[in-house]
Amino acid sequence: MRIVLFTEAYLPHVGGVISHVSFLAEQLSSLGHEVLIAASDLTARDFHLDHGVLRCPAKSARNAYGFSIANPGSNEFSRILERFKPDLLHVHTASPIGQAAVKFANRYDLPLVFTIHEYFESQLHYLCSRIGEPFTKIKYRGLFRDMVDNADIVTAPSKKAEEYLHASKSKVPLTIIPNQVDSYFFHYQNIPESKIQHLRRNLNLPPDSTVAIYAGRLTIDKSVELLLEQWAAQIKPSDNLHLLVVGDGPEAEPLSVWAHDLKIGSQVSFVGAVPHEKMPEYYAVSDVFVTAAHHDLMSMAALEAVACGLPTLLPHDKWDSSQVREGVSGFSYRSAREFGEYLKKFASLSPHRKQILKRVVRSSIQDIPQHAFATQILDVYNEAVRLHSYDGDKEE
Repeated sequence: MRIVLFTEAYLPHVGGVISHVSFLAEQLSSLGHEVLIAASDLTARDFHLDHGVLRCPAKSARNAYGFSIANPGSNEFSRILERFKPDLLHVHTASPIGQAAVKFANRYDLPLVFTIHEYFESQLHYLCSRIGEPFTKIKYRGLFRDMVDNADIVTAPSKKAEEYLHASKSKVPLTIIPNQVDSYFFHYQNIPESKIQHLRRNLNLPPDSTVAIYAGRLTIDKSVELLLEQWAAQIKPSDNLHLLVVGDGPEAEPLSVWAHDLKIGSQVSFVGAVPHEKMPEYYAVSDVFVTAAHHDLMSMAALEAVACGLPTLLPHDKWDSSQVREGVSGFSYRSAREFGEYLKKFASLSPHRKQILKRVVRSSIQDIPQHAFATQILDVYNEAVRLHSYDGDKEE
């Protein structure tokens, strides 16, 4: 099968959707399918192919990445896709490049799969002023509904998206496919102890401190400011805990200032953007993954951390418990006090007990077959092709 994956941004940029698309492309290719990735690129001067990626010229835009495709109606964009001769389009964004994919699919009568990774409301901070928010919300809800209505199948990594689809008044059924990561690449045993100690020194981490890590885009919807507030309220310097914040984004500078205002600057290190291939090293120097985000459908960074043996500490979510296997791969907390109590328990563990915990966490994913994720996606693709070719309404 010849498949085009559409995403707002792609490597070398980092982010959950980018990691998801990269992993999916690798798995599909390893099973013999031909994959093209189409993505906006602020450095691209023209539409061109770059090692399996269609790099599309981008312009500055108010969104999480700060850019978007400059000319989604370009003839060259269409010509390159035509030459690839896709059998199916898989869209991972409702942004302009995703909308261009819908137009191309309709023009050439191609099956289309749309995956919901996030709520468009979580990006309203960047798309408009507070005064214009009601109008912008209506506009983008319409765009989202258009994406859904044009898709043969809609997928999401969490049942939480069912409520979101219902609110959009869409009757398209949702297929749940939990996210997965490359468990062979993200494995703490692949990182030599000498490299771990070298990185700890470079990061100026106290030799015997327990390290918590947050990894992800620094955007308002990730609630990193709340994470810092919880830390300030519950963790004291004497607790011997340190927080690594790995990632970049529009909130990077305000968050750094906020940490100092909270008087936890000495307990928090803002690392900045880290290349995706280097992330296993940063998980390897850490002991626990933390977040305060409620909007994630399923955090790719948390899954990567689990693969590296890190227990995850996530806010309780009444809609979805699949992100954490409670007491095995991590814990969910309901208050800042519980957040602090869990962290202090991790800090109280001896080095030997921490190693045992890593093995337990890692074992929670070891029974997942190597190509399980791609196999599930391919089942969706085949069903989308069947539904698209069905003579009549898409619903049976």
